[in-house]
Amino acid sequence: MKKLNANGLAILSLILLLFATAEVKAQKKSRIYVAYGTQTHQETLDNAVDFSMSAMSAFQGDLNSTESAGVFLLGYSTAISPKIEVGGVVGYESLKGESYALFTREKSELKTSVITVMAEAKYNYINKEKMRLYSGVGIGAAFLNAKLTSGTLNESNSSTEFAFQIDGIGFSYGDKFAVFANAGYGYKGIATVGVSYNFD
Repeated sequence: MKKLNANGLAILSLILLLFATAEVKAQKKSRIYVAYGTQTHQETLDNAVDFSMSAMSAFQGDLNSTESAGVFLLGYSTAISPKIEVGGVVGYESLKGESYALFTREKSELKTSVITVMAEAKYNYINKEKMRLYSGVGIGAAFLNAKLTSGTLNESNSSTEFAFQIDGIGFSYGDKFAVFANAGYGYKGIATVGVSYNFD
């Protein structure tokens, strides 16, 4: 009886494995993508700091502003099941902050580059041949390099921070080549759009 049960379990496991493999192969299994994101966590944080500094230094005369060129992304993912994908992404963002003395108008400039490396996971609510609806998360590290210039002062500083991304919802449409858009928050931005190349 035990032998029959063991054989039955082995056969059932093989059938389930073949079924799962066939279902995964019905979709494009892996993809590489390029994307662009806006209003990242780093930009939001810098703007919040600028606002606080401006408020605190109102009587001292400092005016602050930070602008970001957005984040440029290159990523890869592979399906481990029809519902779940895992992969990684690298991002690059450039930020520029300026501060002016109210009376002397002396300018201080802070330039920051952010390189982000994260592992990602996605859960597909819908995973059709041409359409996907999903949510995703990412965790990793952000490497910051900041340079401050103010008059004759030139200072540089490097730091590493915890990086994250939570994509509440994402949508992808296309076969071999697909376009996609994500809405979330983190180091990839509140809104992310891109194109992917899908392959087996």
